[in-house]
Amino acid sequence: MVEIILAVFLCSILVVIGVLIQRKGSVSFIAGYKEGRVRNEKKLANRVGLTIILFAVECFLLILIHLLLFPVNGLYIGILAVVHLFVVFALFVQAVMV
Repeated sequence: MVEIILAVFLCSILVVIGVLIQRKGSVSFIAGYKEGRVRNEKKLANRVGLTIILFAVECFLLILIHLLLFPVNGLYIGILAVVHLFVVFALFVQAVMV
């Protein structure tokens, strides 16, 4: 039960970070970002925030599956993290190219 509470807490932090990115509408924290290169910074921030929120939900679901149904290797959460990093990179490249 403690593990589920910890998972909810940690995933909630990621959700809050994603919502803050969406609300602020700024992506200046991304390495290599230069002001003026992105035409629609709010749209990019919305997509990056949504990606972070989805990552938090997927991590929480994997933790629940691990705790309640069957053991899941931690490698799967690492794979999810890498996939989401590539998604954020692709969104950034798309925003700069358009």
